[in-house]
Amino acid sequence: MISLLMSLNLVFAQTEAPPLFPVSGQVLERGTKKSLADVNVFFLPSQTKAVTDKKGEFSIEVPQGDNELVINLTDYEKLTRKIEIGPSTQKLRLLLQKSAQNYFETTITDARNRRDDTERRLKQADFLTAPGSGGDPVKAVQNLPGVNRVASGDARVVIQGAEPEDTQYNIEGHDVPLVFHFGGLSSIVTPEAVDSVNYLSAGYGPEFGRALGGHVGLSVRKPKADRTSGMAFMDIFNLGGLVEGPIGEKSSYMASGRYSYVGEVFKSIAKDNENFNLTVAPVFYDFNAQYHRKLEGGGDFRLFSIFSKDRLEFVLTKPINNDPLLRGNFEQETWFYRVIPQWSKKISETKKVEASIGFGANDILFDVENTYFRLSSNTLSVRADYEYKPSLVYKTNLGLDNEYTWFGVDVRAPRGFSEGGVSNPASSGELRDAHLKGKDNQLAVYWRNEIKPSRDSSWTFLPNLRAARFARTKENFLEPRGTIRYALSPSASWRVSSGIYHQSPSGQETDRSFGNPNLKSPQATHYALGYEKDFSLEGGEGVLFSMTGFYKNLARLVESSSAIVSRDGTLQPENYSNGGTGRIHGVETQIRHKSRNLTLTLAYTYLSSRRKTPGEKELPSPFDQNHSVNFLSSYAYHSWLFGARARFVTGNPYTPVVGGIYDADNDVYLPVRGEIYSKREKPFFQLDVRIDRKWIRDNYILTAYLDIQNVTGRRNQEGVVYSYDYSDSDSVTGLPTLPTLGVKGEF
Repeated sequence: MISLLMSLNLVFAQTEAPPLFPVSGQVLERGTKKSLADVNVFFLPSQTKAVTDKKGEFSIEVPQGDNELVINLTDYEKLTRKIEIGPSTQKLRLLLQKSAQNYFETTITDARNRRDDTERRLKQADFLTAPGSGGDPVKAVQNLPGVNRVASGDARVVIQGAEPEDTQYNIEGHDVPLVFHFGGLSSIVTPEAVDSVNYLSAGYGPEFGRALGGHVGLSVRKPKADRTSGMAFMDIFNLGGLVEGPIGEKSSYMASGRYSYVGEVFKSIAKDNENFNLTVAPVFYDFNAQYHRKLEGGGDFRLFSIFSKDRLEFVLTKPINNDPLLRGNFEQETWFYRVIPQWSKKISETKKVEASIGFGANDILFDVENTYFRLSSNTLSVRADYEYKPSLVYKTNLGLDNEYTWFGVDVRAPRGFSEGGVSNPASSGELRDAHLKGKDNQLAVYWRNEIKPSRDSSWTFLPNLRAARFARTKENFLEPRGTIRYALSPSASWRVSSGIYHQSPSGQETDRSFGNPNLKSPQATHYALGYEKDFSLEGGEGVLFSMTGFYKNLARLVESSSAIVSRDGTLQPENYSNGGTGRIHGVETQIRHKSRNLTLTLAYTYLSSRRKTPGEKELPSPFDQNHSVNFLSSYAYHSWLFGARARFVTGNPYTPVVGGIYDADNDVYLPVRGEIYSKREKPFFQLDVRIDRKWIRDNYILTAYLDIQNVTGRRNQEGVVYSYDYSDSDSVTGLPTLPTLGVKGEF
């Protein structure tokens, strides 16, 4: 009887169970329409669950009737929807919106994933909304410890007290002449196209060279292949846009560009200035494009190209500082392009290879009335890297880094004299002409090794070697470099790094007419000791602390020389010599705290940078900035982001001019210099703020932003200017309060 009742019960239960109907859909990120994979989609109360594929799509059978769809995904707002399941159920389009705390994300590069221990890498989330940088990737590097502050409008990056010329710039590993447009307003690649900006300093590895200070490199991200998307922006200085998407199943593309109309602002400023007439306002623009294709057998091909141009022209109606030579037409133009095909392939689990070629041209023109300088060059660079990892305790890389250049130079310039950063008037020097053609080759190969005594050892040894050939100076170098790393725990480590670096003198310095063809390459020896501790446990909320002490010994530095030497059987001015030496030491530290909605970063650098010439006492270098403090904060609240940066930097040393001597032959006054680099500019302080507001809609995102530099309007000293006879002086101050209001749309 009991068995019969149970059977009848089961039959009735089966009869009463509602029928199942198919339900399908796609889960996308609201605003960007990005496909969300591996998302759990629940239907209640039946507890039916589906999981999305790589396209964000799912398909499942759900009982008929009223259901509640629930998606609860980390970093996204919870989605619930009432759905009546029946024969006519349609395909669902489900949009998830990112939660407020993800408006501002900070990506910290784990030391275990860095190839170079000195590398600091800023991802998009670190620079697009960083206060004080205007969303620019390279300007955001100035917030890092160890980076010297340059004067307003200076488009260079100065690393750890080195000279500006001691920093090399590259895109995808290939050198470019500059990474900033006119006046340092923005870098040459649309920020949204940049994956990361990579900064290398004291003790950097063997993959790069030809720089005594360090490297700043831009890595461009791969195009999105899942959908067509893009963005456009406009602010008071420039406008631009980006578009990307798939081409078939294995290929994708990306194109972006930017145009600046900052010259219209300059025209307004110059309109009532009787000292010069602006004939062509500053103009700059850039364009870059990329093609990406996945190859059979694990291969990958990318083709990246970039074009950048800057131009400025005006008329000086009055000579600068009463220097007759510096008047009349002024023209400055710089353009370059690069085409960089890249190929990589994972040969096996233990072997992979990467290779790329960069070819292009550079053109630099500087023309003031009857003096000019024009450099035109073509360049071909080749990089290759072969990696072999036979075990968990050993990895080795063999690489090639070659740059070949053909160049032509036309120059008419006075033979000038400068000491302590103070130059004589240009008209006091004899005008000389030179028309040169030549070629240069800088070839290097490197060998990188990573060795652990055992799989569980806390020690890691990186003995590295770079061999280089500088054709122009006919020099060969072996540059040993190495790092020893000790892991105190999974989240804390020490490292010590050292290396030898050489940098070829410039073409002007080795020119027979203007320089010294017998110059040799300056040398630097780096030492660095670093400590890192991640209190956030695997990059979550918490504190990341890092500290690095560094020392650099500089030898054979190029310096101006007034000596007369025998060359080619005749007595000639030496112009330049390798008599300079120097030393740089300092400590840099960074503390970063990240919580749900708040990010705080404090960076501090103590620095001493000194130079010495034979027979003279040791003096500060032009970038001997003893103390540098950067404090950044960002707070996200719903669709708002509030950011601020406070920056304090010790003033640069400078040489005072104590009087003038009249030069009757050239009708100008010559400066009488005081003690070299005996005074300092006033300390620099600036407060910047940034406010972003997002409006997220189903198919697009609109962002308005206000970036205000120098909120307090502080008149920071950037230099000293003297009257024509040097009897009077005044401070040159930097930019006043500079607001930038802009809007950006994304789809």
